[in-house]
Amino acid sequence: MNINSIIEKMTEHPVLHKPDAETLRSLVEKNGVDYVSKLIQLREDKITAEKSDPYRHGYEPFHWEEADKLLKEKDELLILGVDIVTGKHIAVS
Repeated sequence: MNINSIIEKMTEHPVLHKPDAETLRSLVEKNGVDYVSKLIQLREDKITAEKSDPYRHGYEPFHWEEADKLLKEKDELLILGVDIVTGKHIAVS
């Protein structure tokens, strides 16, 4: 099993990061190839589900908790940022 080729085939994701080669080797040594293959497939399935149905299968960013707290104090919240994929500036209000 070529660890590096497996990692290269894994889908990129901003939160569900690919494991590095050392971590993947360690997991295989401790748990076996079948177990690690199932973990990789679960990760890929989660990414696919998120793309097809982001509302039900997406994730809530860690900083959203702060936004929820601010919305309890104020009626409106303006969130500015940059789309990391396209590099375009975005604004949500």
